[in-house]
Amino acid sequence: MRRVAPILAALATLAASPGVDAAGRRVYAGRVTIPVTSFSGLSDPHAVTTRDGRLLATLAHCRLLRPDGAGFVGELAREARWDGRTLTVTLVDGARFHDERHAIRAADVVASLSRLAKLGDASPWSAAVGALRVRATDPLHVVITAPRRASEAEVRALLSRPEVAILRDGRPGDGAGCGPFRPVGGDAVARRFTAFDGSPAGRPWLDAVVARRVADEEAEQSAFVFGDVDVAFGDGPRSRRVGRVVDDAQTTFFALPHPRFTGDAALGLRRAVSAFARAERLGRYVEGRAAPAAAPWPAGLAPTKRELGRPGSFPQLPGLVIAFDADDRELADLARALRDSLRQLTSGTARVVPVSGLRLATARGMRNPDWDLALVRHRWAASTPAQAALELAWGFGIAPPGADDALADRVRAWADRVVRDASVVPILHVTRPVMVRPGIALEPGRAGLPELAESWRPR
Repeated sequence: MRRVAPILAALATLAASPGVDAAGRRVYAGRVTIPVTSFSGLSDPHAVTTRDGRLLATLAHCRLLRPDGAGFVGELAREARWDGRTLTVTLVDGARFHDERHAIRAADVVASLSRLAKLGDASPWSAAVGALRVRATDPLHVVITAPRRASEAEVRALLSRPEVAILRDGRPGDGAGCGPFRPVGGDAVARRFTAFDGSPAGRPWLDAVVARRVADEEAEQSAFVFGDVDVAFGDGPRSRRVGRVVDDAQTTFFALPHPRFTGDAALGLRRAVSAFARAERLGRYVEGRAAPAAAPWPAGLAPTKRELGRPGSFPQLPGLVIAFDADDRELADLARALRDSLRQLTSGTARVVPVSGLRLATARGMRNPDWDLALVRHRWAASTPAQAALELAWGFGIAPPGADDALADRVRAWADRVVRDASVVPILHVTRPVMVRPGIALEPGRAGLPELAESWRPR
């Protein structure tokens, strides 16, 4: 546990002394402002699919476990003991929901996981949660039975996800959260969260977190440079002058071929595009540390070592049109560079076209688009290769591996088939920095999500 209730008062008294603050030790104080593009994740963490939603879910909602370095520690769980394929969880006694009237009980855990398991295609994690059998043995004890051959690490990693949050009676709504920060109001521009003493892991170090809405990544960088926010989830030429890097997030740029490319034609095109992209220094056109992509997953999240091979012969197209989101300058620069590298594949004109609102979900849903390749980006949320397999399948509409196989970390054969057959071309893997204003001790988290409950800001 991060902190235990009996010593909270003593810590607060100690931290309040001038000598402690001067020595740089943690104090209960400070506020951090973070940028978000929406306020999803506050009312229903089970349904979030964006980085912002996951980040807000970690503020307002609690999980059984949370990531801690290379492993996992209890959040709502005071103890989580693994035996065979069963995880027996003892809940923190006295932990409360934000409404202050309801204690968190085992029935809330059972109801929450049951609801998430029924979301189906609305969540990448629904099937994996549904493969667990969950029952309450008394108000403070939950027994979770995993499928045969399940990996303890995979089960713990799943239960530590922000989306696998525990809600009052398993239902979203005001006061249904139990996270380290309680929402206390705001408007369409900003929402405020204050430290919650009833959180199962104890009071966070920060007094408050403010989530400020920004229009896009460019606006986020400007807000960071001008001091309107304290964190920027990305990089910019001016950001490093006023901030420092504390954490990394993984992003992959993909090219989606037109649906008319099928069979051998699709395989030849995918391999050709991949080969030309890897031969160019395309990383110059994006922010962060970039590496050529020979497989859909970045290093550390790849469930297979198989790579997209080189073509036996290069296809010849009558023309080439590469589409990208009209509001995304980074994608525009990368699309032009990719167009120039692929000119050799066409006997006609190669050009780029901006398309309003062209995201991954919209691009893969088009049946007869006016482009040959759509350039999109995907920010990874997975913390393990097996989770990355589920995430890729969900994001690209690919038949996923079995939930039992994912929980057992046995997805290599599935991943090999995806690399060989799936209609998706990885272009670049990029490690995106998270920029932080000096004076803030921001604790690294997983998948680019800082642990704001463990962060602090000296007075």
